[in-house]
Amino acid sequence: MPKCKFTFQATTKPYDLEYPSQKENIEFSRFNVFDTHSVLVQLGQDNQLNFTPSGFEFFDKVMKLLEVLSVKLIAEIKANRQENEFAKFFVP
Repeated sequence: MPKCKFTFQATTKPYDLEYPSQKENIEFSRFNVFDTHSVLVQLGQDNQLNFTPSGFEFFDKVMKLLEVLSVKLIAEIKANRQENEFAKFFVP
């Protein structure tokens, strides 16, 4: 059975974990390892982004806010627009 010792450093002091005997530790669920076959698939074929880096949800919130503000602004413009008295004298 293959095994390996990994050194992690989350604070100032590094620490070792062994795989597979300590594979239940969360550190091993935070990384992906690619073999020769899977790396060729990742590099040579279409690959969709399947994760969102931390902080990108900010842009979703900004876009939703802009949509709400746009709808509200259009409603305000329609509500406050004065009727053009001279429009009836022109053919559309």
